[in-house]
Amino acid sequence: MAANRSIRVKVLSEEKPSSAQIRALTEFKMQAVEHFPELRGQIYAELNKLRQGTLSDKSVGGFYSPSEKKIFIAKGLSPSGTREVVAHELAHAMSDTPRRGFRSTTEAFNKAYREYRQTNPGATYKSFAGTISNYAKTAKSEAFSEAFVDYAIKGKKAAKASQLIMKHWRK
Repeated sequence: MAANRSIRVKVLSEEKPSSAQIRALTEFKMQAVEHFPELRGQIYAELNKLRQGTLSDKSVGGFYSPSEKKIFIAKGLSPSGTREVVAHELAHAMSDTPRRGFRSTTEAFNKAYREYRQTNPGATYKSFAGTISNYAKTAKSEAFSEAFVDYAIKGKKAAKASQLIMKHWRK
């Protein structure tokens, strides 16, 4: 059984993020560029804002740093925005730590997608993830995190894809 580990949440101040924080987010975002070149401009704009220390706008609500085991949240978000960003980043943190009784987030996504295609044979990865949110289309890890938020907030009224991903996440 995995040991319980705490995840710290830090609200970013007006100070510039550390180089380790910038590296962690840059590495993740560059993987997204490789898979979704059509998002290159948007991703580069987000990274430039991060490097300038301006996470206080809505383009980057926060991020999870696996090396530091911390969630960083942008300053100035609304209470509901903060709740959604914390939940989204918490899902990333949980996917970073294997847990007894839960599948990997990639395995959960793949099983959910296969089940979805049984009733929607023409569905693509992007159309499946897109029922959760547009951002969910960027990577399986983002689809999982977006599904986690959708399900946590809406429960049984969450998108079918979110419900399936959460169902298959539990073993």
